Amino acid sequence: MKKILIALLCVFCVLPVFALSTEINLGIVGQQNNTLDSTLDLEAEQIKVDFNQFNFGAVADVKVAIADVNMTAFCTKVDEINVLNGVLSGNVVLDVFFVRVGLGLGVNYLFDAENGFRFVGGDFLNANLSLRAEADVVLGDLKVGLYGTVPTLYTLSNITSFKYSDVDLENFWKAAVVGIAIKSNLL
Repeated sequence: MKKILIALLCVFCVLPVFALSTEINLGIVGQQNNTLDSTLDLEAEQIKVDFNQFNFGAVADVKVAIADVNMTAFCTKVDEINVLNGVLSGNVVLDVFFVRVGLGLGVNYLFDAENGFRFVGGDFLNANLSLRAEADVVLGDLKVGLYGTVPTLYTLSNITSFKYSDVDLENFWKAAVVGIAIKSNLL
């Protein structure tokens, strides 16, 4: 009887709370083509906005409670083949007043008509992980945010062997990219 009551409690109390806290966001994203390292050496008077330095694409977020799954997609051309590429990440997000901050891990992916969907570096367990940080300003159903992605050499299969002494922060930072996203809440 006790198990039945716990199961009913989960179905009628806990699940509706998660269902009501679900958010689905779709939007547009602009991300620099170059890494941060190539832009940090510029002097202030040399900085000009050149739209050829940016990739533009789409972003989708699904948030349940404090968990968030984020996917960015950019269309590029590689050897005359149109390719979708981006990062699929799982994040922990916190809403603080009108600001949403998040931190998570993601994997890079590619999709094209010839080879289909695949992760960069092999299968899901052997794909290189990327650290992802984001901050969004929440303006009702509209969110405007800044994010950064830093690639690492770690995969899900070797993350348990993590040693801080192995981390080459300088090279990881040189490969980091930043982007701006504008998202609208669908649910």
